[in-house]
Amino acid sequence: MADGSEGHHSDHDKSYIAIFFLSLALLLGAICRVITKFTKIPYTVVLLILGILIGALHSAIHMGLLGKSIDQWVHINPELLMFAFLPGLLFAGSFALDWDEFQLVLGKSLLLASVGVCLNTAFLGFCFVYMFPFGWNWA
Repeated sequence: MADGSEGHHSDHDKSYIAIFFLSLALLLGAICRVITKFTKIPYTVVLLILGILIGALHSAIHMGLLGKSIDQWVHINPELLMFAFLPGLLFAGSFALDWDEFQLVLGKSLLLASVGVCLNTAFLGFCFVYMFPFGWNWA
């Protein structure tokens, strides 16, 4: 075609680049999982440090295709990210849960999830209204 729209993928349609960082993140996560089995460092701490390092590198230097892929993930819709990954994370966490330990902590967890959240919300509300100069009131 003469108007420059020859293919299905134009120069502006680069959404497939996001798969590059996702693939790299999954690979690095698997490698970290294997490495942490031989150390006493928790898996989540290693992932946090790795994420901070990748973010710092992304901010400091030009990373080419990986940088473009990270940019697409930085600007992703948060609701989409939550709906895509949260079900799998919840399933994995519940699948690995020890039933006896769950029964042991159920009462305390429900107390913290109900009364604790309400008390914390009220405490923070009072702090923000009376301690910070936002000019908020209870109206």
